Amino acid sequence: MSTTSPAAAARDGFLQSYRQLAGELDRSAPLWLRRMRQQAIESFEETGFPSPRDEQWRQTNVEPITTTRFEPAGDGPSEVGAATIGSVPFVNLAAPDGPRLVFVEGRLVRELSELDGLPPEVVLGSLAQILRDHPETIEPHLTRQAGRSEHGFAALNTAFLADGAVILVPEAVKLERPIEIVHLASGADQPRAVHPRTLVVAGAESELTLIEIHAGAADKTYLSNGVTELVAGPAARIDHVRIQSDSHRAYHIGVVRAHQQRDSTIRSFSFNFGAALARHDVSAELAGEGAHAALFGLYVIGERQHVDSHTVLDHAAAHCTSHELYRGVLADRARSVFNGRIVVREGAQKTDAVQSNANLLLSDRALAHSRPQLEIYADDVRCTHGATIGQLDADAMFYLRARGIGTRQAREMLIHAFVAAVLDELGCEPLREGIEAAFSGRLADEDRTADE
Repeated sequence: MSTTSPAAAARDGFLQSYRQLAGELDRSAPLWLRRMRQQAIESFEETGFPSPRDEQWRQTNVEPITTTRFEPAGDGPSEVGAATIGSVPFVNLAAPDGPRLVFVEGRLVRELSELDGLPPEVVLGSLAQILRDHPETIEPHLTRQAGRSEHGFAALNTAFLADGAVILVPEAVKLERPIEIVHLASGADQPRAVHPRTLVVAGAESELTLIEIHAGAADKTYLSNGVTELVAGPAARIDHVRIQSDSHRAYHIGVVRAHQQRDSTIRSFSFNFGAALARHDVSAELAGEGAHAALFGLYVIGERQHVDSHTVLDHAAAHCTSHELYRGVLADRARSVFNGRIVVREGAQKTDAVQSNANLLLSDRALAHSRPQLEIYADDVRCTHGATIGQLDADAMFYLRARGIGTRQAREMLIHAFVAAVLDELGCEPLREGIEAAFSGRLADEDRTADE
């Protein structure tokens, strides 16, 4: 007698949900998107969910996700109002009353969004509406960076793609104010799966800053499975700040895929604070000469949280530079994974790439895995990488204590100095202060737990 594994049962559940929704999803979708959805669901049906047998998921077991029954997310509930959005961490810090799109359960809520304050030629809006009115403007980019070739979660995002955020910045337009995208899971009694999608296309010599916030109702279980695609034209600049502050009972999967043309710059910031299990994949393809990519990450976790960060810097053209700095602070029984890969393709001469990952363990029970990698097929390059895992420096603690500083204050000073290398790269001071406050609050929570 054969039995169905939990992973297979979960796969079948999502397949069934897709079949029930396929007619509604395809009703107003252009033919090219319907084909993309079909290819994605076929890929998911074939590969299913990743498992520890897959090399890229060896340290992250998604069984807690596959053993939970998730219902498809519906339209945003009416009880989510301005007061709820105002209470979401990090919202409204960088650009008070600035341009903002708010999505609840994956659907745009217009009454909570703010579409004014941008040059008229800039497109900021709902993916669902653009697919209805002007699908040709996004066809060259949507699903082209992150499609069915990704892991099963990304394929599911494409298969269930219905709405999301779209930002199109024309050539030479430089936005002075950041744009906020808020993806909120309202927290139904029955666990739901939400598939946020964001597409950003920056024309030649344009500039923008995007702050993408993922959050949800406290103490609720849900799956947030997001994909963000960034396209930087020649000499364009995109600063992308992604903040994951989900419920500590939620599961979060995030994929960011960037494509860079000549002389473009992308600076990506990844901040992970929430979720019981979180996985974040970030990759940048430096496809044009002179491109520069910078990846910064910070994860602050405790209890039994698990955060997995996978990055790829793909140097596909000559004279490109990249810089990567990820730091983690782990307390209690937290677990982290960092897998950073730098690829220098044949012909990508004069590449200059630097990668660093450091982890600070605040508990003997915390565990960090770090695996920096270099894959080089050119001979005129400069690439360095490094990783450290350790505890607070005993000599530094002694130095501070000898000068009359209390143990707890000395500990906080050293931890703040450790994460400052990442936070100092964040140009927006109000947002940096907000993240520092959240970080300090998290440390205080861990101290109270340790005292109990």
